[in-house]
Amino acid sequence: MLAILFISDTLLASSSDGGKFLEINGVQVFVMDASYQSDYNNFFKELKDQGVNTVFFRVFHNRGDRPHLGLEMKCDSGVYFRTTELCTVADILDDIVTSAHKNGIKLYAWMATRSITALKERDLSLSFSPNGGTVEGYGANIFKKDIRKRLVTIFTDLARYNIDGVLVQDDFIVKYNEGADDHTLDLFKSDTGFSPTPSIFFNKIKEYNGKKVFSGYHDVFYIWSLWKNEYLINLLRDIKVAIRKVNKDIKLAVNIYYETPIAKEKGLAWYSQTISGLLSVPVDYVAVMGYIDQISNELEMSYEETVTYILDIAKTSIDQIPFSNRVIMKLQVKPFRKGIDYIDNKYNIEICKMLKNSYNGSIVLLPINNPTDVIPSCFETN
Repeated sequence: MLAILFISDTLLASSSDGGKFLEINGVQVFVMDASYQSDYNNFFKELKDQGVNTVFFRVFHNRGDRPHLGLEMKCDSGVYFRTTELCTVADILDDIVTSAHKNGIKLYAWMATRSITALKERDLSLSFSPNGGTVEGYGANIFKKDIRKRLVTIFTDLARYNIDGVLVQDDFIVKYNEGADDHTLDLFKSDTGFSPTPSIFFNKIKEYNGKKVFSGYHDVFYIWSLWKNEYLINLLRDIKVAIRKVNKDIKLAVNIYYETPIAKEKGLAWYSQTISGLLSVPVDYVAVMGYIDQISNELEMSYEETVTYILDIAKTSIDQIPFSNRVIMKLQVKPFRKGIDYIDNKYNIEICKMLKNSYNGSIVLLPINNPTDVIPSCFETN
């Protein structure tokens, strides 16, 4: 039977490790502006001039994504580097890294996992449905050995480039009702002794926004969530070991949802995600998605209230993770949802000021597709 580990959130790194975690003044590039197609160097120079020291650059391309630089794609999904496992949509990562380093900027490759088109189409997970039976799940089935092996190979191939780090996409989760295929359920029963059915996980079914949803969790549900978390963490540990064999200095950063540090039970229940699990790998940086417009909309808060909430998330994260620089607060400078065209960045500037002068954490602004999108004052201290 698999031992489900409860690891203390106060797991500490050695006090001598602090120098390894440099403060990040970063941006996350979703779609590099087409005007820089013939001059990557100028893109990074302009970022450097605004105080940026790190760029998180998207290196995956799922079907329907916009291509970097308006490039013509060799295939409709894949990656921007060479790997044995996926199509190379455009082979640009070498030149991107070279230009970043030429301008004194560290380059992290931002890479997807469970949402990779080719992996999803190969073996998509299943979820329990409140209407009975199962429905398609969120992403590729990471409980299958083949999918896990392919992901480790992809990240190993990525580490062969002269990148400074890897940022794991926020698709590295298993949702609350996922894991309903026979293979995964048999694994769970073998490891824990529980016969998995919706009735042992969920208290009831209710109507929400006109749809049936599971509501309320039995104790066994949290065993299931911790079990799924352990599979995620073991895969992440395998990825870290593999990339460090290629490059002993490469850093590993992982995206987490804002609930995970500040509402631990929700982070575990909804995403099978825990800070303690990430610290056990250990990851180098934890990137918290403190997206002001998203949080404001989901929690029905004003922007003023959301600023306070994001700062609470930052403080809570820093309290749990040794060395404040390891906590990256990701701040949203442009909205994602339809119908909202603008975010007043005075709120982000207020958050930046507090993070720099009180919390000493790292900051990443997003989405940044052009250096003009940067808020330079976010990287200044008073």
